[in-house]
Parts: sequence; C-alpha cells; structure tokens
Amino acid sequence: MEVFARRQIFSGRIAMLPGLPGAVQGACTGPLIALPSPRADGGARAYNWAVVVRHELTHAFNLLQTEHRAPVWLTEGLAVRAENTKRFGQVAPLLRDRLAAGTVFDLDTISRAYKRFNQPADVMLAYYQGLLYVEWIAKSHGERGVAKLLDAFKTGAGTDAALKTALGVERPVFEAGYRKFLGEVVRETAPRRTDPPMTFAELEAAHKKAPGDPDLAARLAGEYLRRDRANDAKALVEAVRAKEKGHPGAAVVLARILKRGKDDAGARAVLEDAAGTHPGDSRVLLELGKLHFEQKDYDRAAARYEQGRTAAPGEADWLDQLARVYDVAKKPDQLAAVLAEQTVVNPDDIQLCLRLAKLHANANRPVDAERFALRALHIDVLSADAKQLLFAALESQKKIQELDALRKRYQ
Repeated sequence: MEVFARRQIFSGRIAMLPGLPGAVQGACTGPLIALPSPRADGGARAYNWAVVVRHELTHAFNLLQTEHRAPVWLTEGLAVRAENTKRFGQVAPLLRDRLAAGTVFDLDTISRAYKRFNQPADVMLAYYQGLLYVEWIAKSHGERGVAKLLDAFKTGAGTDAALKTALGVERPVFEAGYRKFLGEVVRETAPRRTDPPMTFAELEAAHKKAPGDPDLAARLAGEYLRRDRANDAKALVEAVRAKEKGHPGAAVVLARILKRGKDDAGARAVLEDAAGTHPGDSRVLLELGKLHFEQKDYDRAAARYEQGRTAAPGEADWLDQLARVYDVAKKPDQLAAVLAEQTVVNPDDIQLCLRLAKLHANANRPVDAERFALRALHIDVLSADAKQLLFAALESQKKIQELDALRKRYQ
C-alpha cells in the first residue's frame, strides 16, 4: 500500500501519466493499492479513506484470486458492494431514464464506461450497474454463484462461457433477467419520472397547444404563482380540479395560494384530499409535511415524511426533512437513527459523524459514540473534535490501553 503526497505522482504511479481526475480516490493493480492523501498537494480533499481502502482491498483479493482475469464490471461491483454504503443510490433517476430509453449498459458496453472520465454520469452509472449485476447474481443464484463466477473467470473463460459454467445460464437469458431486475430497482428507488425542464414561454406555448392537459396546466400555474400572478394560477388549478379533484400538481399550487391568503386549514384540506387520492405522490406528501412542520405539528410532519420515504424513496430528501423535524422536536433517538442512515448515503460527510458521536455521547451511549467518532477520523484523522469524542468514549468504557495508545500516537 502506497500513500502519495502529490496527486500527480499518484496518477503517474497508476496510469504512467498525470491527469487522473480529482474524483479518483484510490486505485489497485492487484499487488499494489495506491491512495492520494486527503491532504495531497497541501489541500484537504475530505473522503472516507477507510471506505476507499475497503474498496481497493476487495479489488486486490479478486484480481489476485482470478489472476487478473475477472472483468472490470465484476470487480467494481464487488468492491462497491464491500463498501457497505449507498453512495451510488443518487444515480437511480439516471438509471430509470436510461432504462426507459433502452440505453442502460450491458455486458458489452459497461467496461468502457468506467474510463469515460469526461462523462462523469456514465462513470457513476457504470459503478451502480456493476453493483446491481453482482446483486442480481446473488439474488438469482445465491452468494455461492458469485464465487463460482470468479472461479470460472480464473480459468480464462470468456463472459459467455463463464456464465454458462458457473451459473448454468446463457448470456441472453442472464441479461434479460438483469433488465427485469433493474426495473424492480427503479420501481423501488425512483418510480416517478421528473418532468422535462421547460422555460416559461415553452410552458405557455405547450398549454396553449394542449389546454386539456392537466399536468401542463398545473406546471404553468406553479410558474404563474412564482411570478406573483396568483389569480391566473388559481384559475388554472381550479379548472384542473374541476376535471380531476385530487390532481397532485394542482393541489400543491392551490395549497400554496391558500397559504398566502393565511388559509392554512384550507390548504391542509386540499392536500389531504389529494393525498387520499394519490397516497404515494411525493409532491403532495412533501407539501403536507412542510405545512405540518410550519404549524409545529411535528408528529404529523414526521409521519408524512416517513410515508413519502416508503412510497417514493428516490423522489425527495426525506432524510433531510426528517432530521430537521426530529431536531426541532427534540427527539434525539429518532434523530440519531435518521442521521445514521444519512452516513450510509454520504460516507464522506464528517459533520454527520461528529453530530452522531455527540448525540450518542450525550445519551450516555459510549459504544455508539466511539463508532461514529472513529468514522469521523476515517474522514479526517487530524480532526480535534473527533479525537476528543473518541477519547471520551474510550474513557467512559474504561478502555485504558486503547486510550493510552491513541494518546501516544497523537503526541
């Protein structure tokens, strides 16, 4: 393992050329694991180096055990899986759109995508799809299927032969099952396609061309309201609601109009009516949660956000909203649970780890405080706050030997 103080030298060691993108946090050639220091070139590029080490060490195992014959999609999928994070979940909407367009990667195209550094969306999607290939294999053939596939690639078999030997499946059948699995993932993580962006002029033109389209009318009403044309907005949403009373987009716009008029009860009634008709619509649930929060009805706000997180997990920052509610409502246990989920999605966020360590320390949970203080040090080993929280947690548990050893290291 080698750690480099300059990214240029790290790049040269791995690629024999300078210029590896700054997003590259580590690399593995099999016998070598290379990392640029988070403080390379005198800066501070915060990332969870423990996650990166776990990722690269998985590469080392898989490359060495297969004599470098495993394809990149399999090694990357296994390495991402070993991280125990959900940092690639943000790609779910892109996966949804590419799946609908028929342009997701397959086993012929995915390997090249990992190197398209000038197209970061393709790189992120490749990492996510590699993970999903591994999860599909584990789901359809069990964990043993992954090991069998690695063994098959070690013999020098190509992809078609390896799939047949290890999993007993022809490649077209394997790919068809994988595409179906991707559809299941999309339905669970990003079920609703977002509307394509349109300028105000384009919206007006589209509504003029299709005045009976309720979605277009509701979107245009929202733009009217943003431009302080509340009367025009109200006329549009009332026309939509006359045809479809619980239309989610129209309900949200009308609720905002009513709130401007200080009619919170009316806004709430409109939104609850829409939620009854469309219980899984993220727009309505988010607006209802915000309304409850403004009225200091924190339990109902949390309930709506929890409902949204279950019904439409990839469509809003539900965890952010829940953290805000539980923080204001002074519910530290619920807040800690939400923040812990956020650390899985954002493993490089040191402030989340520090906040969790403090919450657990204040609740006299030193074991948990130690765990999250360590995670903070995995992002910044020189963090004074993380160090003090860790020392205090170890002292509370009477782990004197560990405490003394750490104190000597920091001297």
